[in-house]
Amino acid sequence: MFDVNQVRRSFPALSQSYAGKSAIFADAPGGTQVPSIVADSMKEYMLTGVSNLGGFYPTSLKTIDVMQAARHGVKLLINAEDESEISFGQNMTSITFSISQAIAKTWQKGDVIVVSELDHEANISPWVDAANRAGATVKYIPFNQETCMLDLDTLAEYLQQGGVKFLAITLASNICGSITDIQKVMAYAKSYNVQVYVDAVHFIAHHIVDVKEIGCDWLAFSGYKICGPHIGVLYSNAKTTNTITPNKILPAPQTRPFCYETGTQNFEAMVGLTRAIIHKASLSSTKDASLDRSSIIQSMLMIKTHESRLKKRLLDKLSMLERVNIHGVKDQAEIDRRTPTFALSIPDKSAHEVAKSLANRGVFAGSGNFYVPKFVQRMALEYQGGVVRLGFAYYNTEDEIDQVVSHLSELTSKKALSAKL
Repeated sequence: MFDVNQVRRSFPALSQSYAGKSAIFADAPGGTQVPSIVADSMKEYMLTGVSNLGGFYPTSLKTIDVMQAARHGVKLLINAEDESEISFGQNMTSITFSISQAIAKTWQKGDVIVVSELDHEANISPWVDAANRAGATVKYIPFNQETCMLDLDTLAEYLQQGGVKFLAITLASNICGSITDIQKVMAYAKSYNVQVYVDAVHFIAHHIVDVKEIGCDWLAFSGYKICGPHIGVLYSNAKTTNTITPNKILPAPQTRPFCYETGTQNFEAMVGLTRAIIHKASLSSTKDASLDRSSIIQSMLMIKTHESRLKKRLLDKLSMLERVNIHGVKDQAEIDRRTPTFALSIPDKSAHEVAKSLANRGVFAGSGNFYVPKFVQRMALEYQGGVVRLGFAYYNTEDEIDQVVSHLSELTSKKALSAKL
């Protein structure tokens, strides 16, 4: 049984007051809160003796164990075949930019590289830059402006036209919550022998990720989106990895996964990442669960169920507010096609004004384009400064949903709209 109130007790930030107000954390896509066991484990590692790899003394041996445990934890989280397929870096953006240079060595003039209009720039700019250097052509998958779902028919057209070498695509949009039909994408890609790089940063916080089932060549995510520390994670399919030559400096070994890890790694973040994964696995048990794939799956199913309630409640409540536009899936029957992240706009009101007014009421929500500029451009929301983004996690409650909508109702009342927010 998923007890959200019990879960919340694991997160010190959720009981804090800011400027005399109890905060509602409604910007999970910008970074999730951290449970005590994550912070405590990092503190313990750093205060009981730290060391680099390669030594025969206890602290160095401990660090070796830390790195192995982190690879093992991620392997279970995403169902990789082997720990050697897991590499770490500063963040998802840095990892993607680094490996893009290596992958692009296999490209040539005339090749077509496909990206999507719903992706974060971290999964667009590196590939556009690399394509320009290689003389390759870049094509964008557009999205439907009503549903904010990717137009996969256009992807099929690109593939049929020929020349597509590589596809970079997100599992879920961090600005509007749209979930990509990755099974259909991969079926298309495999039919044309196209390599696929998947951004799982937003999706992995809300749903089960299985790289074997997806069948992608690479997949990346960030620890701070799953209640862990800032650390980037890269999955590289063993077979695909052998087709590229990594960009590396001399100290980095030639073998996977170390060839993608430049310099001394953030070992304390690896400790925190492992504990964050253990925390997720423990949600399906009344006791501290062992770290295994089945516990992770059960916990993620519980999270999905709870977050579905949050999504449905928010959609029901927001539908009563005439002045609030919801961008993306709004049909309750289609609720599984989106995460609990919502892009909103209020006619004639700046997104930043609205977000600031919410913050003054204790609702921590974001505003802007969230590094998805093509979304804001296509939706003609540039003049409003983008969208207001509400993003919830498994530690949020239905009562918090009600409070957020109540504040939005106040902001969009006739009295409020006749004055400054």
